[in-house]
Amino acid sequence: MDARSTRAALAALTVTAATLLAACGSEESGGAATAAGATAAPAISSVEIRAVALAAPIADSSDPLRKDDVALGDMLADLGFDESPGTIEAAEWFAVGDCSAEPVSNADAAAGCLTDSSEAFLLGSRSLDDSHISGSDPVEEGELGDSLTIFLTDAGMEALADLTGDAVSKPAPANRIAIVVDGVVIAAPTVQERLTTGEVTVIGHPGDEGLQRLAGHLVTD
Repeated sequence: MDARSTRAALAALTVTAATLLAACGSEESGGAATAAGATAAPAISSVEIRAVALAAPIADSSDPLRKDDVALGDMLADLGFDESPGTIEAAEWFAVGDCSAEPVSNADAAAGCLTDSSEAFLLGSRSLDDSHISGSDPVEEGELGDSLTIFLTDAGMEALADLTGDAVSKPAPANRIAIVVDGVVIAAPTVQERLTTGEVTVIGHPGDEGLQRLAGHLVTD
């Protein structure tokens, strides 16, 4: 893959750190107040990447899974899910689509909303998590924004290649993947191509605290 292709591939996994901050805590979401009256977001506890199975705008009640006359088990089977307690729990959460409720996250499936509560997701099994991350560079400051490069382990690189290679051939919304921080979907980009690089770049605004917090999580966990 040449440099241009690599940049294009990484762009599919670019997340603004402002969104990261919103996902991980704000004054509205109950973060702890600092002595100066500002709000300190809680520490990040988990970062995951999962396949998107279903996605629906919160205002849209037309999704089949949200109809009372459709059995969850039949729908999960159509999606290729095993009918385990974890997938049932995630499917039931998605059926309600209440973004104020605690998101569901387990090894088999997950369900949650975008940080702006505009879209709800039913997600597949955990494809990548903290164990697939080998580390990161220090946050790099730039005039147009700060950036953080995250390095994947060999297993993480293989998992990302498998995940994106599977997604790129599927119809929407299964051609998307979700980047999940503490159960909240901070981004769900459409996959344009199979990603074989072992790096993921997160981009934010200059002096962004979200990148520093994410970098700190990757160093300490």
